[in-house]
Amino acid sequence: MVKIGMMIGDRYEILEKIGTGGTSDVYKAKCHKLNRFVAVKVLKQEFSENTSFVQKFRTEAQAAAGLMHANIVNVYDVGEEGGIYYIVMELVEGITLKKYIEKKGRLSVKEAVSIAIQVSLGIEAAHNNHIIHRDIKPQNIIISKEGRVKVTDFGIAKAASSNTITSNVMGSVHYTSPEQARGGYSDAKSDIYSLGITLFEMLTGRVPFTGDTTVAIAIKHIQEEMPSPRQFVPDVPVSVEKIVLKCTQKVPDKRYLSMAELIEDLKKSLMTPDDDFVNMPEKSRSAVHTNTMTVEERNAANGNRETAAGIPSRETVKEVKPGSLASGTPVRNTGDRRPVPVRDEENVGGTRMWDAGQVSAQTPEYTQTVQEGHRIRTNQSPDGTNGGQQRTGKKTSGKPAGKRTAESEDRTERILTTAVVVIVILIALIVIYIFARMSGAFDKKGGNGTGTEIGSGSNSGNEQSNGQNGDMNGTDPSGKTGIEIHDVVGMMRSAAKVNLTEQGFKVDIVEIEDENVDFGHVISQNPKAGTRAELGTTVTITVSLGKVVEQVAIPVLLGRTEEEIVDVVEGAGLHLGEITYEYNDTYKEGLVCSFNYPADQVITVPKGTEINVVISLGPKTVMYYYDLYVTEPAGYKYDDAVVELVGNDGTVLYKAEAPVIFPLSAHIGNIRNISSGTIKVSYKVDGIAYDSNGYGYITYETKTVETPVSFTKE
Repeated sequence: MVKIGMMIGDRYEILEKIGTGGTSDVYKAKCHKLNRFVAVKVLKQEFSENTSFVQKFRTEAQAAAGLMHANIVNVYDVGEEGGIYYIVMELVEGITLKKYIEKKGRLSVKEAVSIAIQVSLGIEAAHNNHIIHRDIKPQNIIISKEGRVKVTDFGIAKAASSNTITSNVMGSVHYTSPEQARGGYSDAKSDIYSLGITLFEMLTGRVPFTGDTTVAIAIKHIQEEMPSPRQFVPDVPVSVEKIVLKCTQKVPDKRYLSMAELIEDLKKSLMTPDDDFVNMPEKSRSAVHTNTMTVEERNAANGNRETAAGIPSRETVKEVKPGSLASGTPVRNTGDRRPVPVRDEENVGGTRMWDAGQVSAQTPEYTQTVQEGHRIRTNQSPDGTNGGQQRTGKKTSGKPAGKRTAESEDRTERILTTAVVVIVILIALIVIYIFARMSGAFDKKGGNGTGTEIGSGSNSGNEQSNGQNGDMNGTDPSGKTGIEIHDVVGMMRSAAKVNLTEQGFKVDIVEIEDENVDFGHVISQNPKAGTRAELGTTVTITVSLGKVVEQVAIPVLLGRTEEEIVDVVEGAGLHLGEITYEYNDTYKEGLVCSFNYPADQVITVPKGTEINVVISLGPKTVMYYYDLYVTEPAGYKYDDAVVELVGNDGTVLYKAEAPVIFPLSAHIGNIRNISSGTIKVSYKVDGIAYDSNGYGYITYETKTVETPVSFTKE
């Protein structure tokens, strides 16, 4: 259990609790090794024995530790001690965006867009490193006292190491994307959706969907139309309104394709907010799009905890995407559970959700078809016959229900079969085309002597093009050959190299100093982004070394006095920072006993670096006393004795001079940090000396008797 004042990892002193979450607590701490304040996130005790939670906690650190960006909270360290799992992070003094919105009610358009741009830059850096956050919300965005916006808490982020990622984590329901709410596929576009909801809240001071339960709110994300921020704040410019609506499209592919594209529109909206430049996706109004939900799931949406407790998952929700079935084809659910049709955002004509209470126990299956704005409700029994009535705005066919159902199923099967065949043919043509390109069959010079060139000046039905990435482009309409080079400016060095290498290019790296670009980020590229080039072409990227300054060595500081270190540190081109004091058994009081760099090796640092030193207070104070008692020494007769009590460090603690009356007794107290000493008794005794003629005479000599003693603690 973490307590205030305890030391973790032999360096982090816990000072105070500054936050708490579902599975962890956050403390302000002081790193005694580097003499700075940090934030320490500690997994709660009740979860520390749960291996899945521990693994998730470690994953957070591994994911975030690879991210270095001005708009991301940096991770310094991770460890475990005595069952306490902790992550050490940058301490950002400031306020969460959630509290900032609550404090101001709502933000101005300019302030909201500016914050969104900084958040987007942080998320973009994560996406470029194959990290998806999956929990973007105002509570995970911090505004520092300096105005810097930082994204934090990669608590449920996972490295996007494969093309398909399934996450069962719903996140915070007010900001969760429809695909996350369904418990299905989620990718970078899920972060774009959540950021769109966050921007909506900044502009309006409220979230778009509310409800009595998390399930009810999640279903609204899946089904209900996203409200416009202008419904609540009419002054929101058209460009900002459309940015929000494009970010929050139900279908991921209709959102922004990348954070870079979103950032571009956000920056445009700051310059020309009233221009209608946002490219909104077109809505198809002829395709069938039907979702079916089980009775248990429908009851769950209505708050019935006895029948279901969660959100529809991909195992129970059957989806038919737009265009996948012919218009007018009934859709049947063949699962074990009884489905109830529900409204989907793509349905047209104002189709309403059927009430689960209308479902008869004798009618195990229902179908609903949306066609040209009309609705048909068909109750079908297991044998395919029409067990109920049809309701439609127009007369339906006079064919038996069973026959119509069989015909529609055959038709669906034929369409799907045809689609599969077409896809296989297209893939085969693409493969043939790529191999032909690599072999030089399409060379303008006609290496085979035929001089045939495909795709120049005409749009062949066999040619596959990719206008977005250019990965399969043999030619473009202008006749230029090659594929389009990706834009890697602003990426980290490693991410840029991987990106271009995967495209099929060679990469050459040039490093230069640039104080305006963070270390390791790409400044420029040659050829430029969008230029077409052949596979194997070398792309040169210029990478920033940041602002490079002169390096100087830290001088010897240990054992120097407090007065000396000022001249020594400043003379080396460094700055003397914080001076603190502590007890030390090795160095005497007033001497430097440590500083914020290793003392056992030669360290070079940038000129002007701040050096923090610690001055010794000597050993920690322990007080002793000694009761002195000395009897008359042997041969003593001249009343000239001197008695001393000397500490083991040479300090004279007590002294009695002639005339001394024996036996001598004295109480010696307030002996500081000296645990032992010696009693010394010096006096004159008779002796014999001889002159040059050999005659003896009586003389005197000094005799000293020493007795070691130990002192008693007070």
